[in-house]
Amino acid sequence: MAMNAFFDFIKNSLHFDVTMTQLKDKISRLRKKFENHMKGKKRRKQGLQQTA
Repeated sequence: MAMNAFFDFIKNSLHFDVTMTQLKDKISRLRKKFENHMKGKKRRKQGLQQTA
């Protein structure tokens, strides 16, 4: 139910039509990309601490 409300909210903000499936897929990909970025950032930080 919450996804439907979110979908309706976002749909009004977009300048093109999307399906709920497309929106779910896009959010999933962005979330995965963000998580991978944060993991890499954490690894780089740990690597710098080990070399210091």
